[in-house]
Amino acid sequence: MQVKFFRTGSSTYKFNVAQFCDFGDVTNFPVYLTGTVNFGMAPLHRITQRGPFQEGDSDIDFRLDPRVMSLPIVVPASSIDEHFSIRNKLLDIFKPGNDLATIQVDFSNNGIAVTRSIDVKVLGGLTMDTDSKDFNIRGVIQLRADDPTWYQDSGDEIVLTSPILGTPTPYPKPYAVPYGSAGIGGITNILYEGTWICYPVLTAVGPLTDLTITDALNHVISFDTPIPAGTYVIIDLKYGAKTVVDQDGVNRFAWLDINSDLINWALYPAPYVLGGNNTISVSATGTDATSSVAMNWIPRFIGV
Repeated sequence: MQVKFFRTGSSTYKFNVAQFCDFGDVTNFPVYLTGTVNFGMAPLHRITQRGPFQEGDSDIDFRLDPRVMSLPIVVPASSIDEHFSIRNKLLDIFKPGNDLATIQVDFSNNGIAVTRSIDVKVLGGLTMDTDSKDFNIRGVIQLRADDPTWYQDSGDEIVLTSPILGTPTPYPKPYAVPYGSAGIGGITNILYEGTWICYPVLTAVGPLTDLTITDALNHVISFDTPIPAGTYVIIDLKYGAKTVVDQDGVNRFAWLDINSDLINWALYPAPYVLGGNNTISVSATGTDATSSVAMNWIPRFIGV
């Protein structure tokens, strides 16, 4: 297993290797992890309600809570000067900031190389308490992940639509004779291998009329307004970034049917759907050869 830390504009720092700073940094020292804290199951709380005379309570739902992670470290040093030189570098690397940092873990899962990442901000730690017995540095790096789920290092993408040339004829023809307006439609089965709910990005390319997209739990996103030819509508379902914009960044939320569910539309793992098999359906009319609906996503995981 290899644990790495990096933040915007910085080097990648690798724990438990001979050189902690691996991109040309003049300081050459190892930083050893003596363990990891809170890398596994994300913290959560149950949502309950209780009536005036109710025994116990009624369990309604749950929500994941932010994750505070700790990295206990030991850095060998052979003199007080080396001790202070290294700790000065560590304080610079792990100083607090509002920039987003990332913890990345590389490991083998049944012989397959896997990478999982989680976005964090530095919370504190590294009080740098000294020990009279030796010059080694011992401390704990504390990090906070407001989204406590881990994510895969690469994403997936799929086109959800297939052309429909019109209403089929009740008897065979030796040549193509479409009846009715052209459309797109289809059902796509996606085996979602993440262990936590994933909110994808949908991209619809016009012309599309009465576009309707339904997820495995029957949450629906539909459009009242036709999407014109040559227009791209990007539906970003990620929490905190739920937007509906066109290729120019213009807000197209008003094009949606009022009952569209941008909150719950997602890819779901087991046991929400059996075996993680998500069935996504798409339908629209008024299309041509350029019309399409695609989805891309990055699988998320409850822990590592």
